[in-house]
Amino acid sequence: MRLNLIALAASISFAGLAGAATGSITATKAELTNVLGTTTITWTTTGAPGAVVYVSGNGAAEQLMAASPSGTATPTWIQANRTFDFSLYSDSTKAELLGKVRVYTPVLNNSIESNHIKEVSISKVTGLKEDLCALYIATNSPLPEYCSKTVFVSSSVHTGNLGGPDGADAICNNLAANAGLTGKFKAWLSNPSARFTHSPYPYKDVVGANVALNWSDLTDGTLGWGIWHDEQGNYVGTWTNEKDMGEEVWTGTAPDGTPTGTSDCNNWTDANPWGTSDTALGMTIADDLRWTGPQTMEFCGAQHHIYCFEQ
Repeated sequence: MRLNLIALAASISFAGLAGAATGSITATKAELTNVLGTTTITWTTTGAPGAVVYVSGNGAAEQLMAASPSGTATPTWIQANRTFDFSLYSDSTKAELLGKVRVYTPVLNNSIESNHIKEVSISKVTGLKEDLCALYIATNSPLPEYCSKTVFVSSSVHTGNLGGPDGADAICNNLAANAGLTGKFKAWLSNPSARFTHSPYPYKDVVGANVALNWSDLTDGTLGWGIWHDEQGNYVGTWTNEKDMGEEVWTGTAPDGTPTGTSDCNNWTDANPWGTSDTALGMTIADDLRWTGPQTMEFCGAQHHIYCFEQ
């Protein structure tokens, strides 16, 4: 039996900093017959005499394939409808990822088409995680957990004087750092559509619940899961009369990420107990429009949580 297959290879090579180890790894295009096929992996390094190459199939644990600063290997076990990641590390401790290549072989319905190789060259100075996640998107492959953006509701409550949007961002980042969360966070306030990076990756809370598939899904009016876990993974809400009741969150934001109202506690700098703001308040347990809230009137001296999103 002959299966009609196409092998896709996508690679990332990293140009190192001055004096650091550098390396690249590539894969050849490969046509597959009777389920199994062959690809050729080639790698080179500079300043990494103990370099190693590991392989992972369909997200399984990595296995050592070769230990050499440069070389060529010809795996004969490339399978249909599976993804194989070949990772080049500086040494056996995997201290530094020097390059990565992915081979993906989807089954086609008709004839064997021309094979394609997608090359992506970037620098280690840029965000490594973003580059690797872009590679998964480029090969239409399942995203690993680290590509997701973390979302939480603050454990702390605050008046309408948050120090402006920048001050609210600082609150988010301090809470995240204290909880051991990595990444840069911004508060969901007033105009996230303009302030946020519109992520193509999923948004998940700190316990792994799927909040949204990407920015478009986040701003379509409903969530996959309400945001009710704080930065430590604790539940933020109350239980009243045998009902799960959320807690209110400063947002000033419509479901599409644009601002609501006109005052927002003087751009989040006013804590006047009698000063009112025609802002929006969200609700922590809601997964419909109420998660970011309808427009309402609220005293700026009131104390509420804020939402924090990794960028």
